[in-house]
Formats: sequence, structure tokens, C-alpha cells
Amino acid sequence: MKTLFFSFLIFCFAFQASEKISDKVVAYCLQNMGKQVDRGECWDLASSALKATKAKWKAPFDFGTPLDWKKKPLQAGDVLQFTDVKLYGKGYSMYFPQHTAIVYKCTKKDIVVFHQNYNNKRSVDTLTMHLADLKNGKIDAYRPVAQ
Repeated sequence: MKTLFFSFLIFCFAFQASEKISDKVVAYCLQNMGKQVDRGECWDLASSALKATKAKWKAPFDFGTPLDWKKKPLQAGDVLQFTDVKLYGKGYSMYFPQHTAIVYKCTKKDIVVFHQNYNNKRSVDTLTMHLADLKNGKIDAYRPVAQ
């Protein structure tokens, strides 16, 4: 019984630490809105945010715990890796051959991401996407984890 209780406590602390890391990742992005992070590449924002928050990750694309975003909802602070992604709907289209972004907000229909190096803009900005409009490609999602 003690072992089960202590396992539960460890899980709770790990979960809380993970949540705090996600909050810190979002805070890092907000602090850098409108600024160029590192070289201004999209990957630099995720890399710098994870380093600054002391998240456990491994370059180039292991940003934390992998998520199946189609089964488990995304949340603020999650890192997204786009590969050959085409989104298009009524009056808009987006293409990301390879792009890295961080989730800022989620609604029932849309997600808002932080990113940089999109449309020749190398500073941190936000972009709203409707994931139901995904027509091609792959989006890998990761939840940052505390060290």
C-alpha cells in the first residue's frame, strides 16, 4: 500500500512539474513576442524556450513526451513539428514543408501557435490554424517534461 501511495505522489509531482514547464514555455514565448530569438529560425524558438525552462529534450526533434493530438487535446506549451503540411479552407491556405511551433491557445475549432520564420518574418509571432483543414502532411506533437 505504501508503494502505491508513493508512486501516486511521484506521479502527481511529475505531472505538476510538467504543467509548470508548459506554463514557463508559454511565458518565454510571450516575453519574446516581436523579437528574434537566436537566428530567427522556427526551431530556435522551441529550442530556446525548452532550454530556458530547463525542460528535458533532445535535439533535433525530441521535444518531450510524444502526443497523439487527434486523440488527446493539445494544450498551451506543447511543441508541434510540421512536415509537408498543407492546410486550406474557405479563403486561406498554408503550407509548411518543415516548421516548428509552440501551442499558445486552443479553442474547439482552432489553435493559436507561437512561431518565427514564417512569411519572411523572423521574429516571434502568433498564427491561428484550423487543424480540421489539414489536407496533407504530418504534425507531430510533444508535451515538454521537466528534467
